[in-house]
Amino acid sequence: TETDVNTIVAAGGEVTGVVTGPNGVGVNEARVTLLTESGGYVAEVATNSDGTYSIDALDSGSYLVEFTPPLSSPPEYANSSRNLLDDFFNGASSLERADPVSVTVGATTSEVNGRLGEGGELAGTVTMPAKAPAPNITVAAYDAAGEWAGSALTGAAGEYTIGGLTTGPYRLEFSAQSLPGGFSPGNYAPEFSGGADSIGHATAVPVTVGETSHYDVALQTGATISGVVTGRGGAGVGGVSVWTNSSSGASAGVTTSLNGAYTITGLAAGSYTISVQDGASGFDELDYFPLTDAATATVSSGGEATGVDVQLTTGGSIAGTVTDSSGRGLAEFVIVSVHGEQGQSLRSVEIFEGGSGYSIGALAPGSYTVCFEGETDRAGVGYEPDCIGGTSPQTATEFDVTSGVVTSVPAAELTLNPGAISGIVTDANGHGVSAQVTVYEASGAEVDASVSTAANDDYTVGGLAPGFYRVGFAPNAGGGGFYGGGSSLDEAGAILVVSGATAEGIDYPPSIQ
Repeated sequence: TETDVNTIVAAGGEVTGVVTGPNGVGVNEARVTLLTESGGYVAEVATNSDGTYSIDALDSGSYLVEFTPPLSSPPEYANSSRNLLDDFFNGASSLERADPVSVTVGATTSEVNGRLGEGGELAGTVTMPAKAPAPNITVAAYDAAGEWAGSALTGAAGEYTIGGLTTGPYRLEFSAQSLPGGFSPGNYAPEFSGGADSIGHATAVPVTVGETSHYDVALQTGATISGVVTGRGGAGVGGVSVWTNSSSGASAGVTTSLNGAYTITGLAAGSYTISVQDGASGFDELDYFPLTDAATATVSSGGEATGVDVQLTTGGSIAGTVTDSSGRGLAEFVIVSVHGEQGQSLRSVEIFEGGSGYSIGALAPGSYTVCFEGETDRAGVGYEPDCIGGTSPQTATEFDVTSGVVTSVPAAELTLNPGAISGIVTDANGHGVSAQVTVYEASGAEVDASVSTAANDDYTVGGLAPGFYRVGFAPNAGGGGFYGGGSSLDEAGAILVVSGATAEGIDYPPSIQ
């Protein structure tokens, strides 16, 4: 016998429209974003070559619609070639002022159109110290609030244009950032509009919608700091990160070569502190700890500071074991973290199911606490957070760490967050009845947390350690049995309880035998 199985899928609602530019012509690949009235993301599409778009499979409700210019390539150079402004449905100037669009399942809401208005532009020319054009220089504009507003990459003639700007003041930054593939446009010091030493002190350039403001700049040769990072026995340490930091907040970094050498270019004149941080090699494997103020150097405009060397120090380590409350290997994922004297997390390792031992190295001499936590993206799941000798980094026992020495800490035992079992008890007619509900461990031992059903026939037994259980029911009116339809505990169906979750639908009589 052949049985027809028909699937009925309810058609969703649809929103359609067209996005045009200042000249009324459709904009290709403009972005149309659908949001909930609270601003939550729903969907996004790109317009067709004629500016039309369609968003379907929508639930009934009210939505906000945002229209934005096409993405530049790469995205970090947004607005470098298209002078268009964002728009919201019905010409609103912001999401808060946008009119909602009503959508009904099975119907199309049409004429939800957007118009991307003309923006203001910043344009100019960037030259080298010898006045020759400076190509591939990154130019970034920041608005009055200090927020990034757009970027451009200078062309072969040093020219740049940043469009899509609203009326207001903008500060400019010019930098010789490395491009994809490691290509460097040259050794130039960063420049800011007005000749300032940072973007916060830069001179604002006024921009008006529909107009182009001009700003040219001549770059100066960058200063250079170089040296060698060494470790045990004076051997060079490759693959670590070396950073310069100035009092103005400017920073630049490179990775040491195989012999530990480094050279940082493109620096403005000033004083710098040198820090050495973890890099591709991994301090945990090398057993060195980061140095935040490893050295200092002062450079003049276009000058060079050589021999700024850094000697790394062997770190200490903390080692121990962590098990479940029965002394067995962990049943769930756990993060072990080491905290500093202020309670801040400094380094951590992960222990996966079945593991127990851990070691955290590359620690500077000092005092540390050790803490454990389970899955951080699912509250209540896995092991309960704990620390050795306390319940938090601030109250835990401190362990002293010495350079080059392994500090062994006491073994720790963790407790899994409990789970629960819930269900309802009814009579043969489906009416709720009062009953005693008894939960049994896999061994057959009765769990102390057994309960009676509430007035509305439901029950919940919580505080259960993850594992398998069986449940028996004894209605006050008489009769009874076990979940799964068995007449004895041995015949009862097993119920799996997991950490942080409730096994629901454990009903009597079972809806499915």
